[in-house]
Amino acid sequence: PDDPNFVVDSERLLYTAHYPLGFSKADAQCGILLDEWTEILPTGQETTGLTFHYDRPSTEPPQVMLLVTPPNFVGAWQWDDLVAALHETLALAKQRAVEPAQLENTPLNRLLPATLMALTLREVSISGNLAINNVALEAVRRTVL
Repeated sequence: PDDPNFVVDSERLLYTAHYPLGFSKADAQCGILLDEWTEILPTGQETTGLTFHYDRPSTEPPQVMLLVTPPNFVGAWQWDDLVAALHETLALAKQRAVEPAQLENTPLNRLLPATLMALTLREVSISGNLAINNVALEAVRRTVL
């Protein structure tokens, strides 16, 4: 944050429940949870690292980046920890996989697939404020019209 005296006063939670017609809270329930976890930046400056493999320009860009932290930090990465993280990630991705046909006739069809992005009003985290695009569009409209 720009202000060194800024204090995060509380956490925020947005919770939306979508119930079917005839919902009864006494009946057995099941559901889906869409979640994200945004880290608060602890200081104005942090040392970080990022690496990626780069092939020739004709390759496709990555669809996802996986951030892995070692289970036990001993000063250097352990190869077995990296391999285990990749195996766990692949196993969890297979468990969560859903085909589009499974969603077509459900209320979730309007929501999924979804692109989620963090947005903060205060500069306490990495954020993507796409509403700024509306300001830019309005400026272009005023210039053209």
